[in-house]
Order: sequence, then structure tokens, then C-alpha cells
Amino acid sequence: PMLSSQEAAALLLLCLAAFATNAASSPSSASPPTPTTAPSSTRSSSASSAAVVLPPSSSSDDEPDFDVIIIGAGIAGLGAAASLSRRLGPGRRQTLGSSSASSSVDDDDDDDITLRRKRRRLIRVYDRASSLRPVGALLGFFPNGATALRSIDMDAYRDVLAETIPYRGLTRFDMDGRVISETKFSVPSPSGEGGGDRRGGGPKAAGVGGEVGPSGSFLVWHLLQGRLAGCLPPGCLRLGCSFESFGVDESTGLIHVTLRDRASDDDSTTFVSTCRVLVGADGMRSSVRRCMLRRQRRRMRGADAQQRKNEGDDELGSGSRRADDDDDNDNDVPLYYRGRTM
Repeated sequence: PMLSSQEAAALLLLCLAAFATNAASSPSSASPPTPTTAPSSTRSSSASSAAVVLPPSSSSDDEPDFDVIIIGAGIAGLGAAASLSRRLGPGRRQTLGSSSASSSVDDDDDDDITLRRKRRRLIRVYDRASSLRPVGALLGFFPNGATALRSIDMDAYRDVLAETIPYRGLTRFDMDGRVISETKFSVPSPSGEGGGDRRGGGPKAAGVGGEVGPSGSFLVWHLLQGRLAGCLPPGCLRLGCSFESFGVDESTGLIHVTLRDRASDDDSTTFVSTCRVLVGADGMRSSVRRCMLRRQRRRMRGADAQQRKNEGDDELGSGSRRADDDDDNDNDVPLYYRGRTM
């Protein structure tokens, strides 16, 4: 599943606001501190929803290893890193097609980090995967997502647009294979004129002559991941490292992030990186969020996701209902819970 355009915009705005204002969460409104495995002089910060950690205000001159650390090299994490890299400094962009996206990955080099710190704000993305592999499902690519990608990198937008499959129509069948209904969608022509309905606000790709129609398109997940990884400056992405915990040093205001080096022979090898802002983009079972909200209880938001099957059916059908629905309306259909409360 893709991050919605509203969530992506909120994430990026929150990160950018941290640099612009260096504001800290009010102690009176913050959640109780959560102990972590970071040094004893640190505490965990918490927030109500988004897994973005901002340190308290500090006048210390101590320099962090990175300005922003992002946990997770999926679409959300790489998209945030690419956008922040583009807006916060002139870091070199990995040229698409000249080499693999994994060439953006390199080992830590203290001299290189010092040199790059003088040129631009540093951003580091960590992911537990050992490599960016061609895995993942098909995902929808709709006008809002296309607009977001276009604002991040025009070249990546062109490349992704060339890989999309237009959503041309929807056909429904009954159990005997007879067509129940059929809907055809308007697909933009290669020239960008004619068959496209532009009321959906799909952005036109400069120099390409195509656009994402209001009905959207489809794209293989790993292709978008690879294009976003190619937008990162060299050294921005480090693979084979899993998140363990974080804490905030009260004396310096820096966030200490503890990670495990999964690429080493000794799986117990851990190290600490410091930053000003920590972003958790590590999925629905986010370790960053779990660490941040450790003392907060989960609550039902009013709906859940389920799959159902009738007696004798070989396959599960998809369905959903509100959590407060009357159970008597289920007609004794067995329910198979497939969702999670947040």
C-alpha cells in the first residue's frame, strides 16, 4: 500500500519545519519519557501520531553525525530523503541509468562526512535489507502521487511514467463467468491530447508528452523504489542495518539512534548514530513508532478490515465492516480477521 499524498505532504512539511524553526515539542504537552537502550543521559521523545522525533531546544554547538536519519528505504522513506536532499542542499544526484541504485550506498568515512557537512545538510537512510531487490506487488499510481513524485525529481517522474500501465477499465463477472458490468476509462493519448480527461488534475510530463489520467495507472513497487533510490546523493543510503532504539540527550538536544549491523559476521554488533530529526518510515509495524509510543495504549479507531468466506467456498473473498456493526447481520458467515488496530 502507498502512503497517501496527504500523509506524504505532512511528513515532508514536518521535517522541513524542524529545520526552519528548530522548534521543540512543549514539555507540558509531550508524553511521558520512555526509557531506551541509548546512553543513560538520554530519554525517548514521543508524539501523538506521526513517527517523527524532534529534539528539545538546545544551544549546544555539538554537531550530529547527520541532520536527519530516516529508518526504512521503502517508498515513503526514500521519497522523503530525496525531497529533503533536493531542498536542503546541492548534494550530487545519482545519475539514473549510469549505474545501479545500490551505488548510492557506501561505507562510513569520517573525512567524507566532515567534507559533506560543510557543503549541505546530511541525510542518512537506514534499512535492514541487504540489497534493493526486485520484489513487491503492483501499486496504484494516481494524479496526487504523480504530482508528489514530479515535485521530488522530474527525471524520476519521466522514468516512472514510462513504466506505468494505464488503468483502462473494470469488468465484473458472476460466478458462472458472465459479465455483470463493464466500465471503460478514458486514457490520455501519447500526445497528451484527445482521449485524456484532464479534470482529474493529472500533471503533464514536460518533454514526455504524456500524463497520468484521472483513472490512474499501475506500477510494480520495486521500480518506483529503484527510481527514488537513484535520486539520492552518494552515501545517503546504508543497507543491512536494523533499528534498535533511540534516545534524546538532554544536554545537547541530539537524538541518539542505536542500530544493529546485520551485515557483520557478529550479529550482536551495534552502533550509534546521532541526528537532529529522526523519521520512522519502516512500515505499519514500525519499530520507531513502537519505541516512541511504548507507554501509550492502542485504541480502536472505529473500523477494522476482514476477509470472509461462505461455507464450501475454496477461496476467501474480501470484505469490510465497521467495528460497531450488528453481528446479527452477518448471517452466520464465518469471519476471518485480517486487520490490526492502530
